[in-house]
Amino acid sequence: MAQYQQQTQDPNRHHIALQMLQNAEGDISQLIEELENAIRRYSRKGKASKTPVDSEALNNGPTSNNKENGHETSPHEEKTTTSLEEEKAVRRRTLNQRLRETRLVLHRIKFLQGDVYHVLDNQYSSEESYGIANEIRRELLKGSLL
Repeated sequence: MAQYQQQTQDPNRHHIALQMLQNAEGDISQLIEELENAIRRYSRKGKASKTPVDSEALNNGPTSNNKENGHETSPHEEKTTTSLEEEKAVRRRTLNQRLRETRLVLHRIKFLQGDVYHVLDNQYSSEESYGIANEIRRELLKGSLL
C-alpha cells in the first residue's frame, strides 16, 4: 500500500507512505515481541517438563522395564512421550518460522522507509533505515545457514 501511495499524484504522497510504513513497523514490532515471548514461554515449559524426567532417570536408571523399583513403563507410555516430544518440536519450529517471516516483513518495511527518506532528502534517516534493514537481512541469512 505504501508503495502504491508513492505513485499517486498527491503532493504529500511520500509523507503519507512514510506514516503508513511507521504504523506497519509498530504493528510488526509488536507481533515480533509477542512471538519472542511465546517462544520464551514455550522454551521454559519444555525445560521444566524435562527436568523431573531427567532427574528420575538419574536416580532410578532406565525407566523402561525397571522392575527393581516396581515401575514398568508400558509401550503406550513410551509412545505418548514420543508423541508429545514430536508435537513440542513441531510447535517450536512453527513459532520460529513465524518469527522469521515477521522479521522478513520488518526488513521490507525498513528498506521501504529508507527509500522514502531518500526521496524526502533525509539522508540520516535514510542511512539509518537501510542500516537496520541490512542488519535484519544478515540475521536472517545467518539463521538460514544453520
